[in-house]
Amino acid sequence: MAQEHYRLSQAEINAVMERLKYLKGTRRSEICEALARARTMGDLSDNEEYDRVRYEQASVEAEIEMLDRKLTLALKLSIDPSGNHKV
Repeated sequence: MAQEHYRLSQAEINAVMERLKYLKGTRRSEICEALARARTMGDLSDNEEYDRVRYEQASVEAEIEMLDRKLTLALKLSIDPSGNHKV
C-alpha cells in the first residue's frame, strides 16, 4: 500500500490540531458521560441508547485516528533534518 502524503498550510495544521483537541478532550468526556447514563437504562443487550452512543464513540475514535495520521504525515513532509521544506 502506498503511503499517503498530505500538503497542509499552517492554518490547516492549526485547524486539525484544534479539532483533535476538541475530540480528545470535550467530545470524549461527553461520550463517557452519555455511556454512563445509557448504562443506567437497563440491560445493555437491548439498550438502543447504549448502542447509539457506542457507535458514536467508534466514529469519534476513527476520526481521531485519521486526523492524527494526517497531521503526522503532513508534519513529516513539511520539515526534513536539514531544515528545508519538503513537498
